[in-house]
Amino acid sequence: MEPTEQLAPRERAVAPASGLAVASLVLGATSVVLGVTLIWFFLALPLGIAAIACALVERRRTRRRFGRTAGGVVTAGMVLGCIAIPLSIGGLVVIPRLQGQVEQTIDMTQDDVSRDLTSIERSFNKSVDDLDRTLSDNVDESTDSLESDFKGLEQTSQDELQGVEDRLSSIVAEVERTTGEDLSELERDSAADLEELEAAIRDDLAAANGRVSEIETRLADEQARIQERIAALERGVRSVGTP
Repeated sequence: MEPTEQLAPRERAVAPASGLAVASLVLGATSVVLGVTLIWFFLALPLGIAAIACALVERRRTRRRFGRTAGGVVTAGMVLGCIAIPLSIGGLVVIPRLQGQVEQTIDMTQDDVSRDLTSIERSFNKSVDDLDRTLSDNVDESTDSLESDFKGLEQTSQDELQGVEDRLSSIVAEVERTTGEDLSELERDSAADLEELEAAIRDDLAAANGRVSEIETRLADEQARIQERIAALERGVRSVGTP
């Protein structure tokens, strides 16, 4: 009996895997993997067709040459090729539609964002204008108030100086009207009064200078705060206006 006739029926029914069988399996597996990707899905169609072609050629060659059925490798390659073809065709149909819907959604989102940004910018500009007007009004009111206080202080100082001058004039007139006997006493009294008046004048001038310095300090602080707020608003406007 021939050795081939002694083989078991299962061993004679299935032919060993050849290069075409392995190529069919590799092409089928590769085409399925590419078919589920979003970039290289179009390559699944030719690779799937090639896998099916290799599997069919191998099945015919095996049946004609060995009189046996091709192995599971050929069948697996053919099945994978058949799976890859509809995956590729589905990708060619679905992905352009999906891409169009995504682009439309992106355009709508960009339009909504642009409208929202425009609305926010308008609202912010309006708020900045209102705040600027409010600050200008407050600055004008503060400036007017400070000027009024300064003028009042200046008028008060002038009145006090005029009063001192009147008192000095009165003292001088009184001294001139006195007689020679009372001249020494009047001179001593006048000297004492002059010292008191000078001390009072120095105190009044010191108080006036202190109030003037306080008003100037308040005015400088108010102007510095206003400048800082205006600078902060300008930085905010520039940051919002920058895309």
